[in-house]
Amino acid sequence: MDEQEIQEQAMVLRSEIERFQVVDQETYNLANSFGVKIKQGLKLIAEYCDPIIEATNKAHKAAIEQKKKLSAPFEEAKRIIDQKQIAWWRKEQERVAEERRKAEAEARKKAEDLRLEQAKKLQDAGLVKEAEETLDVPITVKKVEVSEPVRAGGETYRETWSAEVTDLLALVKAVAAGAVSLNVIEANMPALNALARETKGEAVVPGVKFVKNCTIVRKY
Repeated sequence: MDEQEIQEQAMVLRSEIERFQVVDQETYNLANSFGVKIKQGLKLIAEYCDPIIEATNKAHKAAIEQKKKLSAPFEEAKRIIDQKQIAWWRKEQERVAEERRKAEAEARKKAEDLRLEQAKKLQDAGLVKEAEETLDVPITVKKVEVSEPVRAGGETYRETWSAEVTDLLALVKAVAAGAVSLNVIEANMPALNALARETKGEAVVPGVKFVKNCTIVRKY
């Protein structure tokens, strides 16, 4: 059976099922025969498609592995050179910050000394009010230019931040207290679903509703 025949068979079966109504034991049993036909149709589709999917998956996996193998030495080289560049760049940034701090502190001290000298001259001249006004003027220091590192070209530095939970209970308490937004934690659905199966929904968990769904499993 080819793809066209499978599609035609599926359309006919669906059309029949859409018109069909289950109203008594006889139609219930007939509905079950439809279910058997559906399962058989899905089996035909699996036989038709699975070999193609398997071959495609193998080819895809092999291509990914080949790319990973070829890329590995380049990725390692990138990691090493990036670490060396970042380490030097950070050290330079620290140097620039320290040199600027020292230069600005020196400039501020000179400005303060000059202001004190001017205020003293005014005070010695009997201009007490003018001396006080001179001392009240805030000191402003211009940005000091220092030698900064220059990018080689094409590279940019981007900071990325991540979080690590060191105390889950403390985080939960903070959320409960309203100090942290609720969206920072997420319910563990696999664990809750497992609890629902184990207790058949009889467990009592605040904020959780257990839901029972019913499906049909056919043996043939």
